[in-house]
This record gives sequence, C-alpha cells and structure tokens, in this order.
Amino acid sequence: MTWFPPGYSPSSHPGLVPPVRPPVAVPWPEQLRQQLLEHRIVLLVGPLDDAMAARLAAELMGLDASGDDEIELRIDSSGGAIGAALAVMDVISLSGVDIHATCTGRADGPALGVLAMGHRRSAVRSARFRLREHLPTTPTGPVPLTDAMSALEWRAKELEAFRGRLAERCEQDEQVFADLLASGADFGVGDAQRLGLIDAVLLPEQPPAPSRPLGFLPAAKRAP
Repeated sequence: MTWFPPGYSPSSHPGLVPPVRPPVAVPWPEQLRQQLLEHRIVLLVGPLDDAMAARLAAELMGLDASGDDEIELRIDSSGGAIGAALAVMDVISLSGVDIHATCTGRADGPALGVLAMGHRRSAVRSARFRLREHLPTTPTGPVPLTDAMSALEWRAKELEAFRGRLAERCEQDEQVFADLLASGADFGVGDAQRLGLIDAVLLPEQPPAPSRPLGFLPAAKRAP
C-alpha cells in the first residue's frame, strides 16, 4: 500500500511523485540498548521482575550464540522476584562464554544473586548491596486459603534455592546468607568481597580512554 502525506492525492497532483515516507524514529532507550549490545554490554537496571528476566535471558543467550568474547553485564537493580533471579542465574551458569557482572550502583535483593553468578564479579567503589526478599504485591480481592498456602510454600522453596546457590557460588555456609536475609542489612564493597559476592573493586582510570566511549576499559587494560 502506497503512503501519501496528508492532503496529497494522485488525482489532485497528476505526475507528481509523492515524497518518501519519513523513517520511524526509534525511542532513544532502545537505540542506546542496541548500541550497547553491539559492544556486548547488557544492562540490568530497575526491578528484576519476570519481564526483565526474560529480556536479560534473551540478550545473554543471543550474545552467547553470536561470538566467543566476554559479555559485560552491568547491574543497578533493586526489587523484583526471587524466581526471576533464579532464571537469570541459570542462564549465566549455562553460558558458553564468560560473563563479567559489574555492580554500578545497587544490587538489592534478587539482583545480588545475578551478580554473584558472574564468571567475574566486580563493583564500583560506591556500590551498595542488600540481601532481602521483595514480597509480591498483595492481591486486591479475596484469595482461597489453599492458593495462599501454596504460594507461601513455593516462595519458601525459591528462597531456599536462592540461598543455596549463593552459598555454593561464594563458598560460604548457607546460614551466612540466611542471616543476611533475615537482617536485611545494607553493606558495601568490602563486605561484598569478604562474602565472596565480588572478586574486585573497580577504580576509575585516569585519563579516560578515548577509544572506549562506552563503559569501562577492557579487562586486559585494567589494573589487577
């Protein structure tokens, strides 16, 4: 179907070629995301809910299939669902390429599990961490007692699996993370390193590399 601008018709303008339809502008967040993906950078920003987990899984698996270079996963996330985090953690653990997870702001709740599962884990000096469960939204209507009990049992199993995965990855006793979850305490990069959640703290490079306009310096150029 031929597109015509408003007010134009072939009968009123015989022999006049209609102008080319203007391109549809892509929203800038989508343009930025696509540009970052070209550099093998994936963003986890905002609550880690089911929709975010599905997008992360698709992007990570797509980059895994497209090349052998390391994937950079940048995390600044608070809130979400433990089940969504477990799904992304599985994708990372099954990845055929290394994934470097970096906390650039907060890893609060479910996102902490995603950070911990990276093949390399790091954080900026100002990063903050907290291990807590973000409870789902309370239904507005009545819920059958059996459904409520099933949901509670399922959430308890997810939490147990989440703590177990963290303990295994960080080589800590599971009780350590059970205590952190119960306290809901906020902690910094020093404690995160001590717990085995991250391997290194990233320091700013001076001067910034002109050939690297996106993200941090490549791993090979960073100070150990």
